Amino acid sequence: MDIFFKLSVKNVTFASAGTFFSSFKLVVSTWAFWAAILVSALNFWLWMIVLSVYDLSFAYPLFGICFAMIIISGKLFFNEELDRNKWIGIGFILLSSLVLFFG
Repeated sequence: MDIFFKLSVKNVTFASAGTFFSSFKLVVSTWAFWAAILVSALNFWLWMIVLSVYDLSFAYPLFGICFAMIIISGKLFFNEELDRNKWIGIGFILLSSLVLFFG
């Protein structure tokens, strides 16, 4: 979902409040924006199913892994910088998710 939202704003600048609506119209006209909306709706529906079946204390640590995957996706799809501190942060996110999941 976040990959699609990033793609939808990749070539758009929100320079000032006066150009906000014209920039927003450009974003809404992209296929990536509508793909992001669709994936967001699917994500919401699946999350509600997960929460109806599992305890929040079990489900949420697994959701935390998504944050690490989004950072890694930024590197893979948009060639964003991942320095040592970000890798350490990703490690902490994954480690904490495992501790909460198995603990």
